[in-house]
Amino acid sequence: MWFTTVTSEYRTDRAQLIKLLSILSCTFTLPSSCSSYADPTPDRRTIFEGRNVYSPSIEYDGSTHMFKMWYGGWQADADYPNDKIYYRQSKDGVNWSGPRTVLTPSQLPTAISHVNDPSVVTAVNSITKKVQYTMFYTACVKPCSINSENQLWSAVSDDGLHWILHKPLVRAEGAAVPTAVSLDSKGIAVWRVYYSKTSEDNNKPTHIYMVGVDGDRNALAGTAIAYTYRGPGVISNPEVRKISGTWDLLFNVYRRPLGAKRDTADIYVAQSTSSTEWRSGSEMPLITNDPNGSVCATVAPALITFHDRLILQFGQARYNSSGACDFSNFESMQQISAEASWLERVATRQASAQ
Repeated sequence: MWFTTVTSEYRTDRAQLIKLLSILSCTFTLPSSCSSYADPTPDRRTIFEGRNVYSPSIEYDGSTHMFKMWYGGWQADADYPNDKIYYRQSKDGVNWSGPRTVLTPSQLPTAISHVNDPSVVTAVNSITKKVQYTMFYTACVKPCSINSENQLWSAVSDDGLHWILHKPLVRAEGAAVPTAVSLDSKGIAVWRVYYSKTSEDNNKPTHIYMVGVDGDRNALAGTAIAYTYRGPGVISNPEVRKISGTWDLLFNVYRRPLGAKRDTADIYVAQSTSSTEWRSGSEMPLITNDPNGSVCATVAPALITFHDRLILQFGQARYNSSGACDFSNFESMQQISAEASWLERVATRQASAQ
């Protein structure tokens, strides 16, 4: 069994994302209590493998009719040990091209050991009237103790491949793993960037932070806590998306399940009508890994909706020969895809079961 999902009683006003993912592993594992959700079947697959690949960011380019993905890690053994950022594209969102390296530490103006965790957003440049890509990412400054030297940086590009004008955004307290959303308001802030702090890895509770960013990619005053996690373990790798009027915050929980002897990294979600605050304790498990199985971690989720489809991507790691979760070897990028018609049928069944 690759993963199991813990479900609970959901209110009928829960967004469709919860209703889709809460029964996702029922579709794959088909326990008797889940058999009514078995038809039709959503698709989960390995879309590519690598030495250590994870932390995707997905966009759809309507002008070229292409899905575009940026992700980090080491694509091949030769890329070890310095993290890089790569690019792939797809016509159908299922079959992806080969990798292209688009950012390495040597391209930055500061002594950097690693670049990773891209979050790419697009907008029409008000001056050139062309699409401009903006990428927020993690940069680890040499000598790169991730608890203190991780920083948030940003860059811009005309094509999503050649990145220029790199600059730091948040330097303090091990800020890392950003996810950015564009803001519709006419205020100073153009983006809101959410992130976690690796300096909190041994603290309780742990948080997801947020900061407003202006059009020149400068952080605005007033960094705030968007979410507080008080459960067992620590959280990281936020992903924020608005779906069906609800703001969904996906993140990883790194912990050792009760009674288990091995660690896992699972995907959880919290929901809110606001993009600035999620209620502490409202998180629900989406994809959890069996500490007695072979897969131990499904990390750094990325989510996109497109017409009648939902795509969820994440890196996957397994337990090594000594029984430890190999967090330095995310061996494959996983993708879950489902049609909206399937989601709607699930939502109807969930609602009728209340």
